[in-house]
Parts: sequence; C-alpha cells; structure tokens
Amino acid sequence: MKQNFNPEQVIGLLSTHEDMLSQLYRVYENQFPNRPFWENLAKNEIIHFQWLQKLYQLAPEKKIFIDEEKFKTAAIQTSIEYLLRLINEAASCSLVNALVLALDIEQAMIEKKYFEVFKTDSAEIQDIMKQLEKATLAHVYLVKKELEGVNLQIQSMNLA
Repeated sequence: MKQNFNPEQVIGLLSTHEDMLSQLYRVYENQFPNRPFWENLAKNEIIHFQWLQKLYQLAPEKKIFIDEEKFKTAAIQTSIEYLLRLINEAASCSLVNALVLALDIEQAMIEKKYFEVFKTDSAEIQDIMKQLEKATLAHVYLVKKELEGVNLQIQSMNLA
C-alpha cells in the first residue's frame, strides 16, 4: 500500500496541533478569570501531545497506514496556522468568544475524525487513539458547560 506521506509526518502534525492548542489555552488562562478551567485544558493538551509522541516512537516498529480519505495534511496545517493566529490575536478576544473558539476547535477534531486516520493492527496504537478521542469529547463537554455557565452569568447580569 503506497502512501503519499508517512505516519511519522502525520503524527508530527497532530502533535504540533495539540501543542499549539495547549499554548492557546495558556494564553487564555492568563487572560481570563476562570484560570483553573483553562489551566486544566492546557495541561490535558500536553498529555495528548505526550500520547502522540508515544505514537511517534511506536510508528517505526508497528505497521501503521494512513486513511488518506479521512486525513488531509493541508487541513491540519491550516488548523495549526489558525491556532497561531488566535494566539497572536488573543488579547482582543472576549471570554465568550474564547469559549466558542475552543468549542469549535475541539468539535472540529471530532467531526474531522482526526483520531480515526490510522489503520493498524496494533492494539496499543488503537488504544492511544481511542484515549485521544475520548479526551477530546470530554473537552467538548467541559467547554460547553463552561460556556453555558458564562452565558447564564451574562443573562443574570442583564436582568439585574
């Protein structure tokens, strides 16, 4: 099976994406009053980065194929560039906007099936990818809850 790019390249892109997302959350952590929320997300993204680094180490010894129908390198590169822009523009971002952006990013990873791009018989690699997907789904839930709470606060302030 001939592939246009190797698994290490794809894992590297996904790792960079997780690292950039962690950096964005660190910026938000220092910018908004709900620091523990952003700190938790940032730390989790570093854990995801570490899981991907483990995949990178396993890749040469395991047979890993890329489902090129599900994964386009241009899409993840565009997302990385978008994260860089968000980091650079974070100072002008409101809390609600930051939460909406975080939700969109986390949901996009699920919708684009980034965690289903690898085809392998390795149970260890399959397990790591399932953990990444589960953790990202947890982030979607956490960000939704935080956004709902902030919106309720705004509504109650507007009614007062």
